[in-house]
Amino acid sequence: MKFKFRSIVIATFFTVHLSAQEPTCYHYDQGTTREKNIKPYDLVLEVRLKEKEGKVEGKANYKFVNLRKEIDSFFFDAIKFNVNSIIINKESVKFRTDSAGITVFLPKSRPDTNSMVIDYSCHPLRGMYFLNWNNPNTKAYRQIWTQGQGIDNRHYIPGIDDVANLLRMTTKVTFNDQYPVVSNGNLVSTVQNADKTKTWTYKLDHPHALYLTMIAAGDYKFKNQKSKGGITLEQYYYHDKPEYFEPTYQHSEVMMDWFEDEIKVRYPWGKIYRNVPTQDFLYGAMENTSSTIFADYMHQDWRGQQERGYLAVNAHELAHQWFGDLITERSGPHHWLHESFASHYSKKFLQYLKGDDMFDWIRKGDLEASFNAGKSNSLPVAHTAAGSSRHYPKGSFVLDMLRNELGNDHYRKSIAYYLKRFYHQNVETSDLVASIYEATGRNVKWFFDQWVRRGGEPVISFNYTIQGKNLIATTKQIQNLDATVGNFRLPMTLSIYYKNGTGQHTKTELKNTNDTFIIPLNQNAVVTFVLLDENMEFLRKVSYDYDTKVLLEIAENSNKTFGRLEAIEKLRATAWTEKNKTFLNVYHKEKSALIRNEIIEQVAKSDSDEIAKDLLIHGFTDQHVQVRRNTIKSVHFKDETLKSLLIDRLKDSSYVNVEYAVIKLIELYPNEKTLWLKSIEGQNGIMNNLNYLYHSTIFGDSSMKEQHAASLDKLKFLASESNEFRSRVPAITFLMEKEVMDLDIAKSLIQGALYFHPSIKGNSIEYLKKIKEKQPQIFEQAIKEYPFAEPNHTLDKLNILLSK
Repeated sequence: MKFKFRSIVIATFFTVHLSAQEPTCYHYDQGTTREKNIKPYDLVLEVRLKEKEGKVEGKANYKFVNLRKEIDSFFFDAIKFNVNSIIINKESVKFRTDSAGITVFLPKSRPDTNSMVIDYSCHPLRGMYFLNWNNPNTKAYRQIWTQGQGIDNRHYIPGIDDVANLLRMTTKVTFNDQYPVVSNGNLVSTVQNADKTKTWTYKLDHPHALYLTMIAAGDYKFKNQKSKGGITLEQYYYHDKPEYFEPTYQHSEVMMDWFEDEIKVRYPWGKIYRNVPTQDFLYGAMENTSSTIFADYMHQDWRGQQERGYLAVNAHELAHQWFGDLITERSGPHHWLHESFASHYSKKFLQYLKGDDMFDWIRKGDLEASFNAGKSNSLPVAHTAAGSSRHYPKGSFVLDMLRNELGNDHYRKSIAYYLKRFYHQNVETSDLVASIYEATGRNVKWFFDQWVRRGGEPVISFNYTIQGKNLIATTKQIQNLDATVGNFRLPMTLSIYYKNGTGQHTKTELKNTNDTFIIPLNQNAVVTFVLLDENMEFLRKVSYDYDTKVLLEIAENSNKTFGRLEAIEKLRATAWTEKNKTFLNVYHKEKSALIRNEIIEQVAKSDSDEIAKDLLIHGFTDQHVQVRRNTIKSVHFKDETLKSLLIDRLKDSSYVNVEYAVIKLIELYPNEKTLWLKSIEGQNGIMNNLNYLYHSTIFGDSSMKEQHAASLDKLKFLASESNEFRSRVPAITFLMEKEVMDLDIAKSLIQGALYFHPSIKGNSIEYLKKIKEKQPQIFEQAIKEYPFAEPNHTLDKLNILLSK
């Protein structure tokens, strides 16, 4: 369909003014910048890691300047440290410790610039994690890794653990010489010590925030990749899984080159960047300066990468090397300047690599996450408590809109100016607004007030009528209003489709509760439908008073992906016989996997007719993994052709699709359960999904009792500390539901109850309480035999947890 642009003719018939629609206040935010008496600007951190004790022995060698001459002391964050001495300018000084930190009393005579050495030891409860060093029977990897964000590095580094304190760092780590050690910056030296340890020295030449400090050590190997721009990518992998390297780190060199070209600022941390997988990491990944740590459930083979791939997260964390590490928020309300930008650039890289269909899929998820967050509250993106859905997907979509508002060239120019202007500094949202103005002359304060500093998302009711040669379009903003949510300024495009296959676009701008637009029509041809913001360039929802016939027309003839998609979504409640033929036509010509997926989802509630069957047949062999998955889930009637195709999915490239195929075959053809289970016997899958499905199904089936003992042993192994949390949690939950209470599981649960990972900890405590109540003898025996060997794993601590 051909379209022509016309200039807009607008008449605003009436405007409703309400005080709530012109918000003059913002949500109160407690996020503030911390006051300080001194400014540390250089740190040489020397730590010796005692893996079996879970202990850190350290010296923190600081240089600092006085900020207030009249102050006689200062406070450093340091959780439960044992401090041996503190020396300032070669003079021993007094200090006081408590559970939160160290109060250091300054010498009366001191220059503006000072040196200080804190000699200490600690057993970190957070911030640094020692995994699997004391159990010789575990099959899990032996590791040490850190996670400092937001304020957890204070558990092993004494300092001002605050985002607004930037300092240069050198890290010297002494550790068991059998394992490599990774930290931030350039590896300066490695020294072999006489006691079978090595000392690894890493140096950062530019300042960063203390929370971005990292250390990792364990059963690793690494390979180097090289970008065209000359950056070495030092990529770590598990020593026994070299086949995971290429799938995990695919496109990394291209990624680095793309970021440098897109952002127009060179990678800011020298010539080295690293990625390190870790077991039971508390989050998806963490963008420590020059050296990212990520959860090893994304360290997978080629099949596993379809489900838990590292590609998008890799791009997200690499973006943080600029947004978060190079420029760092001054305080909590500006956290979006990290996460929204990282999410946006990850999405844009995937668009570059995979195309617009991938980009649209992510944008759709961004929109849904934003509106779901709005169901709870109307906090703005720039708020400490905005939450992940706003800091990540909503903020990312906001940046899509900012890029559209400025134009791609001006957007990129603004971002390059912003990064260079605040190179290695703290920033606030106003710094970005000012940078855009300086780079382009555009005052976008209104945009940031609307989308970043205020809350809510626009919901628009749209209608039109034809009067002579004019189209009269009316809009009403119907979102819930409060003190900070009002009407939105929305420069949207209105698309008119004619029956003869032509059409026109007209620029409009919504501003008020009610707006009316008079648009001269290009010709006398019949208008078939009109769409507002047809390609979802804005974070919004639009409702139309269209009947089924018009929605089906839109589904077939809209030129934009989201025009077709939103029409098909609005047909979810429509009877299958009214839409099935159109769906079939759309599916067979549709290039967007997002739309094919939506059609297949609706087949799940279809009649059992030939059209439903045809769609399912084609869905089974769709090239997109999610479409095949939803096809498997949408089969709801027996048919020999579909059964054959379901059986084919038992060899799907996706481990999760194989899992769903087995579940669906058992549901539809339970008499052949043994056959379906046989197809996955001995397969682990991804995070043991097939292993768990096989044994939990057998153990849950009373007709397969002869196999129960073997399957119970497998399930207990999956629940044990030999596995990462995504394998353990389903097994623990299943065994708790089945009330399996024996000595082996009780011991695993003791370890789980004392473990740091919350997903394992909560279930283990609950389950252990049940065993203690119902099988006290087993509980007491487990307590007697449990070694309590890991650091901080004590009987007293366990009793406290079980008494809550």
